[in-house]
Amino acid sequence: MWVLVVVGLVNLGIAVRQALGGKAVQSGVLGLVIFFLCVVTGAWFGLAGARLVHEERERQNRQEMIMLMATELGRHDDDTLRRIAGQGGPAGEAAGLLLKGRREKTRAGERGAGSGKG
Repeated sequence: MWVLVVVGLVNLGIAVRQALGGKAVQSGVLGLVIFFLCVVTGAWFGLAGARLVHEERERQNRQEMIMLMATELGRHDDDTLRRIAGQGGPAGEAAGLLLKGRREKTRAGERGAGSGKG
């Protein structure tokens, strides 16, 4: 990104110097074109980076919201959680995670109790 800034500024300097000097107008025009290409490319990279940061922030916020909802929904029974999971959305996702965790905990408890009988 900083390379684009340096290249763009150097070419802007060349364009201005050629415009004030009146000689070699072609190199001044070329410098101006390269400057604008650097500006457009830098803006494109900047917007793409900002979009990635925004998407990551949204993903993180969604995960935190789901964990908070899962904490709040943890005291409900399985039937209520199934109903909430069926509605979908972040609350449904949190309820689904809780139900899955309870099923896995129940299976782990059955396996642990079954192995002690032998």
